[in-house]
Amino acid sequence: GSRQTTVEYGGLSSSNGNIIWSGNARPVPGIWLETSHYLPVPFTRNKLQFTARFGNGILTDDRWVEDAQLHHKSLFFKWAINPTNELIFGAEDYAVWGGTSRSLGPLPKDFNDFLRVVGGLSGDGNSPEGDEINSLGNHVGAYRLEWRKKWEHLNLNLYWSHPFEDRSGRELNNIEDGLWGIFLDFKKPESFVHQVLFEFTYTKDQSGKGQIDGFDDFFNNTIYRSGFTFFGRTLGSPFFTPAEKDENGITPGVQNNSSIAWHTGAKGKLAQNLYYKTLHSLSFN
Repeated sequence: GSRQTTVEYGGLSSSNGNIIWSGNARPVPGIWLETSHYLPVPFTRNKLQFTARFGNGILTDDRWVEDAQLHHKSLFFKWAINPTNELIFGAEDYAVWGGTSRSLGPLPKDFNDFLRVVGGLSGDGNSPEGDEINSLGNHVGAYRLEWRKKWEHLNLNLYWSHPFEDRSGRELNNIEDGLWGIFLDFKKPESFVHQVLFEFTYTKDQSGKGQIDGFDDFFNNTIYRSGFTFFGRTLGSPFFTPAEKDENGITPGVQNNSSIAWHTGAKGKLAQNLYYKTLHSLSFN
């Protein structure tokens, strides 16, 4: 079925702490298998734990490629440095694949093609030219790193979410691109300031935009022209703004994917039974 992402950081983040999967769009229907919590890695004395997710959904909106599917997999580890310090790190991948293109006709979508998508392999002789050279489907991935520190009256989270769509991004050639955040929880829901968050998002590097090995062109794809969107909303950070729908109601991709943005949020209690949450963003596109 369709299930929205669990809200993190008190709902104050611009994109739920994840630059590629934010909760900005409605949830994608599909079948998802995941661990319900962090599980211990054998022989680590419970110091190292992991969580994983694997599944496949279908993009049911009006798109350039009808009935396109969305594969997802992720693996994250949690290292308990000591009782008050944790380090979380890992990676995730989404891939739009299959379906029927309005210009190219049916695209590869059998089980062998699904395995190629899962493995990040290139297409075979029946695939479009771009997918024979690159990975089959439109892959959007991210590395994520987070440090959690606990004190008696304060919890601190420092996090980083780094996007990639090809080898240059996976090899961190676009190291400047990403989402950086600080979240402070003062553990006092009844206080005037309960939680505070600050974020900075940068997406102007794109592996040296305009160069032969660069031009990541985040969330856009020449085959899957509707890009990384669903029902006209960007699946990732809302600072990636989609283009207006055409006369057929189809979103032609992401219009703005190169920006610098600052975001802050806060929440607390004003008076008896009166609580507030405020969000402010400033972006240069």
